[in-house]
Amino acid sequence: MANKKLRLGLIGAKGRLGVAVAEMLKQEFAGRVTLGVAIDKDNAASFSKHLDKADVFLDISSPQAAEQFIVELQKRKARVPYVIGCTGWTSSQLKAVHSYAKHAPVVLAPNFAPGVNLFLGLIEQAAPLLAKWGYDVSVHETHHTKKLDSPSGTAKAIVERLGTLKPQVHSTRAGDIIGTHEVRFVSSHDIVTLTHEALDRSIFARGAVMAAEWASRQTSPGMYSMKEVIFTE
Repeated sequence: MANKKLRLGLIGAKGRLGVAVAEMLKQEFAGRVTLGVAIDKDNAASFSKHLDKADVFLDISSPQAAEQFIVELQKRKARVPYVIGCTGWTSSQLKAVHSYAKHAPVVLAPNFAPGVNLFLGLIEQAAPLLAKWGYDVSVHETHHTKKLDSPSGTAKAIVERLGTLKPQVHSTRAGDIIGTHEVRFVSSHDIVTLTHEALDRSIFARGAVMAAEWASRQTSPGMYSMKEVIFTE
């Protein structure tokens, strides 16, 4: 694929993040990635007609829609890499994702922001020591009022990284806040706080395209996360 641009199939193109991804392609990835096809509610029914227009799909629609698209790919015996940024999954929907990952690379990411994924890595490193030293922990996430799932997918990822520490998790929906996640480790003598605050949506768009590029280079099927995207070549 030397000198050939990667063709991105963008699912959920009219949403906030979808619009940001399209703009990011023009601003920072114009020499490497092009928008092969944009899928939204208007043309979702004809999804199968667009399979040959994308080298990799980036799905930022909804778990319900993503499940339908993935089932369609399986029917067509497609092996197109698939990157998913939806949250709020049911177990049956995730079963479809894992089934497709047996045949193609799949990146499932509750949050595409590179900084957030570094933040998660720091939490994962700190948690065992702070648990050993007797700290309690709490997690507070804040998002805009239109965010449907609560707690956020990123908050759930934080809980996973905390291991044996069992946090209280608090969610706030207010205004147009893009996303703030705070983890407080509390002892009798001090408080250790780790915070990530998103200032604009471009960080999610940049990370999403990075994930799509990474997925397109993978030769083995399987379930991957942003941890692999950020920390492996």
